[in-house]
Amino acid sequence: MKSRSQRLWRPLRSGLTLIEVAAGLALLGTLLVSVLLAEGRCRRQSAASRQRLAACRAAEAQLQALWADVDNFPRDGQGEVEGYPQFTWRTTLRKDGQADDLNVDVVRLEIEPRGAAPGEGAAITVDVVLPKQPETPQDLGQDRGQDRPGGPDAG
Repeated sequence: MKSRSQRLWRPLRSGLTLIEVAAGLALLGTLLVSVLLAEGRCRRQSAASRQRLAACRAAEAQLQALWADVDNFPRDGQGEVEGYPQFTWRTTLRKDGQADDLNVDVVRLEIEPRGAAPGEGAAITVDVVLPKQPETPQDLGQDRGQDRPGGPDAG
């Protein structure tokens, strides 16, 4: 016959309680959501990196095309990047006092995704330093020292 202490003592069950299962599921759910969010962020960053790399290649191709005829490098122009139909290019003349002192123009080349909203920003921006182009025939005379105090025409 069993003693009284043996009859009162029952072995513990080997299963989990409902609270333990719920806590485990909550922890597992949180972990799964975190992994999925990180994976989505990683995919977006990867796609943005691939587009930026393609924009770099497009910028290189456009610069090669524009440098082929450096005398006609557009100071203010735009168009499609040949061989990269998903991108357009735009050049703008940048006003820079130091560049004026050096007698050069600073031209900004921007490569943008086709259909990008204004102000969305360029995918790639490159500043190019070029020999200054005279804007008017009067500027040509000024470059030779004419029509300036102390120049050849000064009396």
